[in-house]
Amino acid sequence: MTTFAATLIVVTLAFTFSAVVLSTFAQTGTISQGQEEPSKESQVTNRTFFEFNTGIPAFNVTLFPPDQFSQTTLEVNQNDNVTVKFFNMEAPNGDRHSFTINAPYKINLDLAPGQNGTVSFLANHPGIYQFYCEYHEPTMTGQLLVVASK
Repeated sequence: MTTFAATLIVVTLAFTFSAVVLSTFAQTGTISQGQEEPSKESQVTNRTFFEFNTGIPAFNVTLFPPDQFSQTTLEVNQNDNVTVKFFNMEAPNGDRHSFTINAPYKINLDLAPGQNGTVSFLANHPGIYQFYCEYHEPTMTGQLLVVASK
């Protein structure tokens, strides 16, 4: 089975659950978590994250948008190669979503409903950086934690 087919099966199965179950999986990292290749100190580590947009159940949409990321913290080490595969799970008439990080990484992956995209970058600036959807703040936010190398 190809990686693409396996990903489609996981996405299809994941979104048959209710938003409550989906949110619980996202908080525990069951749906998407960083995957680390074995490495030595001098070797570069590749980390891949699968990020989805989800909804907050029973949320008052008149005050805030009900959208959120499936994973709100992405933790990597300084100088890791990071890949984020972002899936906009909205129906064809749904909302656009973005995966955006400002300086120093300057990432803006903007997706129409039903689209997915990939962004890769070198995490060479230690610190905590906010990622967000430019269409659904303040609820659709998270943080990229780049741990300084020793």
